[in-house]
Amino acid sequence: MAQMLVNDDFEIGLVSRWTPEAESVVRHEAIVAYSEAIGETDERMLRGEVSPLMYGVVPSWRHIVDQFNAVIPPSGHGRQVHGEHVITSPRPLRPGDILQTRARLVGVKPTSKGSVVAIEAESRSTQGELLVHQVSTAFVIGVIANAGVGELPTNPAAFRSSRTQVVEMPTDLGLPARYASASGDDSPIHLDDDAAKAIGLPGVILHGMCSLALAGRAVVSAVGGGDPTQLRRLGCRFTGVAFPGDPIVVEVSGSGQVARFSAADADGRQVLSSGQASIGAPAAG
Repeated sequence: MAQMLVNDDFEIGLVSRWTPEAESVVRHEAIVAYSEAIGETDERMLRGEVSPLMYGVVPSWRHIVDQFNAVIPPSGHGRQVHGEHVITSPRPLRPGDILQTRARLVGVKPTSKGSVVAIEAESRSTQGELLVHQVSTAFVIGVIANAGVGELPTNPAAFRSSRTQVVEMPTDLGLPARYASASGDDSPIHLDDDAAKAIGLPGVILHGMCSLALAGRAVVSAVGGGDPTQLRRLGCRFTGVAFPGDPIVVEVSGSGQVARFSAADADGRQVLSSGQASIGAPAAG
């Protein structure tokens, strides 16, 4: 059966308008919980001294989700899927960092099968230092915006490298619950088989951001010298789903400060594509 398409008004007037800032404090126990959830092995992170790069999603996730919900009309609620996500930080977060977080609409683009919405979020120190920058897109299935606005992010050009490594990242059945608790993303499709089956999935799936965090660990292992504190930028396109208990196989290309990656399940079905990572020197937001 063909997908039913509808046209609707998106809140394009929100473009470039920042939400009010919300303050949060980075806490030792939150770093530990997130590090344990993604299987981090770096002792500094497991002791809560510094955070993994992907922990930077945690203080801003609710702002990003709320902004998507404010822009997308009610006809599109429940129809959006995570499209792409890029996170950049000049240094790991540390316990006691005070973050001022805000978000804004970057762009809306109607397509023949729905609409793409892009949200930008940033977390700054109380002195104004940009500590975490993110751009996240969602595709709203079957709801076509009556008008577009702004600009959508573009991925860097792909490149070929003769240096390609494959890293297999194991998962287990308890991972979705651990990640939900550590990240605050408690979407039912990651926790409840019935909820997942209601939208056509065979059962609960891993969080896309958890898959990206695991891919980041693989990048560090392959080209980052094993030091996760040197991961400055990480992003990808979400192209499939991963299931708890099945390994995620990450293919990493590149060397030095720039790498590209993709990820698939054990049967070769793609989970992440257009992966990009920066190591060492701070990356431009």
